[in-house]
Amino acid sequence: MAVTITSGLYPPIVDTFQNAFPTVDANGNANSAKVYFSLSPYNSQVYYRIHVTVTSQSTNTSALATNRNPAGILSINANNVKKDDDIGLYYIEIPAQELRDNDNGKWQYNQFYKVQLRLDSYGGNDFENTAAYYLDKLNYFSEWSTVTLLRPISKPTVILRGFDSENGQIAANYNRGIIPISGFLSFDNADETETLKSYTYKLIDEEDNVVFTSDTVYTTNSVNPNAISFDLDLNSYLDIIKLKMRIDFITKNLYESYKDYDINLVEYQVDEKFSPEITVTLDNDNGIVNIHIYNKQSVYGTLRIYRSSNVTNFKEFEELYSTYVTSNINLDIEDNTVGSGIWYKYSVQLQNVKGVMSNPYYSEEIFPDFYDAIITRGKRQIKLRYNYNISSMKPVVNRQKLDTLGGKYPRFAENAAMNYKQFSISGLISTQADNANLFLTPEEYFDNEYDSYLNYNDDNAVIPSYDYFWERGFRESLIKWLNDGEPKLYRSKTEGIFCIMLTDISLTPNATLSRRLWDFSATMYEIAEGDSLNDLYSSGIADLTRVTAPMLDSGGNVPTYDTIEIPGQILSKSVSEIDGANKGDIVANYIIPKLKEKFKGINEKTLPKNIYLKNVKIYFESQPHMYSFSGGQLTEVTSLNSPTQDYLNTIQMGYKFEINSPEGSVNGNTIFFVNKKGYYQIPSKIKVNSLYFPNDSDIVTIEYILSYEASLNTSTLPSTTSIDRTIIGQENGDFTSDDSIGDIIKNKYNVVLDNVEQQMQYWKGISIDAEPFTVINIKYHNSDDYSQYVIGFTGILNLLKDFEIDNLYFSGKKMHKVDYSRQRFCERWEYVLNTSKAYDEDSDIKKPLQNVVYNVNDKYEIFLDGYFYDFDIDTEIADIPINGSINYYANIISKEY
Repeated sequence: MAVTITSGLYPPIVDTFQNAFPTVDANGNANSAKVYFSLSPYNSQVYYRIHVTVTSQSTNTSALATNRNPAGILSINANNVKKDDDIGLYYIEIPAQELRDNDNGKWQYNQFYKVQLRLDSYGGNDFENTAAYYLDKLNYFSEWSTVTLLRPISKPTVILRGFDSENGQIAANYNRGIIPISGFLSFDNADETETLKSYTYKLIDEEDNVVFTSDTVYTTNSVNPNAISFDLDLNSYLDIIKLKMRIDFITKNLYESYKDYDINLVEYQVDEKFSPEITVTLDNDNGIVNIHIYNKQSVYGTLRIYRSSNVTNFKEFEELYSTYVTSNINLDIEDNTVGSGIWYKYSVQLQNVKGVMSNPYYSEEIFPDFYDAIITRGKRQIKLRYNYNISSMKPVVNRQKLDTLGGKYPRFAENAAMNYKQFSISGLISTQADNANLFLTPEEYFDNEYDSYLNYNDDNAVIPSYDYFWERGFRESLIKWLNDGEPKLYRSKTEGIFCIMLTDISLTPNATLSRRLWDFSATMYEIAEGDSLNDLYSSGIADLTRVTAPMLDSGGNVPTYDTIEIPGQILSKSVSEIDGANKGDIVANYIIPKLKEKFKGINEKTLPKNIYLKNVKIYFESQPHMYSFSGGQLTEVTSLNSPTQDYLNTIQMGYKFEINSPEGSVNGNTIFFVNKKGYYQIPSKIKVNSLYFPNDSDIVTIEYILSYEASLNTSTLPSTTSIDRTIIGQENGDFTSDDSIGDIIKNKYNVVLDNVEQQMQYWKGISIDAEPFTVINIKYHNSDDYSQYVIGFTGILNLLKDFEIDNLYFSGKKMHKVDYSRQRFCERWEYVLNTSKAYDEDSDIKKPLQNVVYNVNDKYEIFLDGYFYDFDIDTEIADIPINGSINYYANIISKEY
């Protein structure tokens, strides 16, 4: 007699595949396998346990240990069923200890396991895990579920070059910029057949805010699917010092995990040779921005130009252009993807051969404002200028009306993501709309017959208004281009900027113009936003020049040296101040030592050579000397004892100096005489190797161009940078206008040990305590000029927050004029002006008075604290030493070479 089994239990509902899982956890302990399922809503009975069968794919036999599960069934109490509220599914865990001993108590990778589940509603206390129980209580069980497959895998780990080492993960220290990241997904067992499916990366700040999420990169169809490679853009996080980079990855069988990396952000690498000038100009007639980049000195690396706009609030920069450079830069590029009514800004950076980025240099903001509708793809574009019309614009959404049985009103179903625009357009095709020949030139169209075309027009007096052949060729080429099925960029003031596809193009000859010109009509569909350079580049709309990888130090064609030219000045110094072993040789004793101070430590490998001056201008500010010209000789006269008239006729007032130059006389020494006006300019073609002044008492101002050759050695470029420590310090003393306080302080911390250099790059904040009305000049970080300030009556200037400063120096004190009757009671910031007489010599002032300004040799000087100091009568600034205290804090950067 047949047995009929009835049950109010329906089997658990499972997917065909469960997500893959590692066989062991991070500590090497065996993992349990999770099996997710849902319950049928038609179940009318309560279940007390779940039965599980596990079959090994490799043997097609039960994978469960028979001593613990004699019937080949694992029973799991309902109390051990858990729910994942995030996905709304129940799950059980199958411990690895339940597997056969010959599997070493672990799930085996490179195979699938077949798992089935069923529910057990028997609530008696006599449950036992025996074959007899599973036969006797059959009417309490549901049917078996469909098969779901488990895929154990060997433990995967993300390995990134530069971030992971043999001793574990390291915190990578990077300059802000674009950093190439490469690595791979590694498995504990080399014979694992699982591969990477996709990955993304995120940047997370110290407060766990996600500041950037990348697009998903799919690797399944790649030659090396486990490879990870992307460019990490760190340009936009100027206020962040530490970031966490999270790599989220999914394997082919849907194992999901992530790995975090700490990144320490340090300042851009300062390259003194790279200081480009960026000029941006508008061509509104054609909707083009012209960018000109000029860098006087030779540089070596990868030049990268970026663009940002107010669409992203200038927070995101996309690469517009990149190229390798091995010399100076004089580059012009065009950006024909700008939209009308959008503000744009461009930036330029140099990536050295070690991959380190320079600081960015920014252009001014620019605002394209063109009216014509322009269609662009690559370098070609056409203006829809004449009779252009948009007859309709239709926002397209996918919305359907649904009438329901018994319902009074209809319902609607829609695709909420769909919302694009459809335009019906028309216009006149004419070569005169392409007045700049940006779409097509007659030379391109007629090719080898171009000369014949010109001759025909000349012979037949064909004028542009009746040039049928060129209009026809232009029209046919334009229609073919518009109808080629490729996406294009549409730009206009009234509609905006977006990517389009054109369909239904038709032509109608204009009868009033004897069919020389034709009207066209078309339907235009919006297919994407048009303000992303990366989207335009990937779709082929933007024909951008980009190098695929940074120029790296591979021992290739590297220039041996750079020729450097920098302007210089020696201001109002006596020869005795710059005297040395060669007695008055300005080049040897003053200019060259100061130049070589910049080539200390790691830079000693690039010491300058072939040093000389050119375009030298000399101003003598001291009293002239007497010289006698006799027999072709120039002799200084120090005294006159009853001279004859003939002798007096040989006397001239003036100055003397000598130079050594390859362009000089046979022995290289040339003597110059300067008249009493005290000004001389050495011809610009003469290279000055030495500059000699025989009179120690001469006071001179010298302006010149310093030229030298500096070896270009890529080993002197840093490969990594890191923040070694943050220091707080103080500098006290008397400072003159010649003292570069930045150099004084920073030289205390600049140390070179083997291939590591420690350096203070800039102050993160300063506080200055000085005398009231002290004049201070501050150069802010990434600024080319100094800003001048006058410290107030409190004597305190506090710039400790949000002020990044490269350098500063004092330039005396701002004085305030008071009446002469106040002279005896003047404060240190007050002065009185002596207008009674002008003095020829300092010694003429027998008893100078405190805080009095005197006119000496047509220059003003102030007497303070027993000394005379220069005084600028126009600005009322006294060039006196300043006693002050500079408090600062800064990061000490460690560079490895």
